[in-house]
Amino acid sequence: TEFRIVTPQGETRHIRATAIILKDDNGEPRRVVGMNSDLTALRESQAEVARNEERFAAMTANLPGVLFRMIRHGPGDFRFDYVSPGSLDLVGYEAGELIDDPELFLSMIADADREDLAARFIAASQALEPLIAEFSIRTPTGQIKHLQCIGRPEAVDGAALVWNAVSLDVTARVEANRELARNREHFHQAQRLEAIGKLLPNAEKLNVHLNMENIFF
Repeated sequence: TEFRIVTPQGETRHIRATAIILKDDNGEPRRVVGMNSDLTALRESQAEVARNEERFAAMTANLPGVLFRMIRHGPGDFRFDYVSPGSLDLVGYEAGELIDDPELFLSMIADADREDLAARFIAASQALEPLIAEFSIRTPTGQIKHLQCIGRPEAVDGAALVWNAVSLDVTARVEANRELARNREHFHQAQRLEAIGKLLPNAEKLNVHLNMENIFF
């Protein structure tokens, strides 16, 4: 049995009481032997862990991306053992779905990015170096998104690697950069057309001058 007490100093303590009944030769109870254990430190530690987990869950829920922990045993042999709740908004799958079937995530990566991303991932795994990579995915609804993955591998249990990483949605930045590049190209085209336009009157004047020379000379 567990219960709480308040000491004369006003402190609240968590107590666990255990007891056994000692019986005589006839099976009749003769005495009770018990012990009280102070579980205050344990219960306070458990409460602090629970508070930290709540704070972590709140932070990951509001993160514009996904935190994940991936275990890799070798080429093609990997699994997720943690995926934050933001996966549904980012990639269109619940965290549990990606944990149950990690191939779902691989299937979304754009073909144009797949080979380069795999090569960089393997190189970072072999060198145990951080990885920062950008790639495109197609969600189950057909939406194209651009992600940035930032992670670091850690060797554990011999051949296994643990990747702690975050994937962020950088679609807005990528599209803004592309729009900026298009606007710059349009501006340069306009400058070239303007330069051509300035040359045309001079060319017409030169043509008239040459024609007059042909007439009078």
